Amino acid sequence: LVSVLPQKDHDEFIDESLNGDFPSWVTSKDRRLLESSVGDVKANVVVAKDGSGKFKTVVEAVASAPDNGKTRYVIYVKRGIYKEKVDIGSKKTNV
Repeated sequence: LVSVLPQKDHDEFIDESLNGDFPSWVTSKDRRLLESSVGDVKANVVVAKDGSGKFKTVVEAVASAPDNGKTRYVIYVKRGIYKEKVDIGSKKTNV
């Protein structure tokens, strides 16, 4: 699961008060998604180094997400070491 901060300066989030373990801007629906166990979440795509997923890299999975998505696009990244620079552009909303 890849989580993305809203498009603001990172420094704005440092002093923001937390609502439980999450910043106040995280919705209750997203909080439930982030707190779910892997088996309870239906991922849109799976990333696996060993080829058992749809993609072998996180970058490929992010690229597969629709631009300006209206619903959450969940990427499940299987255990492993992924040495990548992942850039989630402004059009990749709800990843």
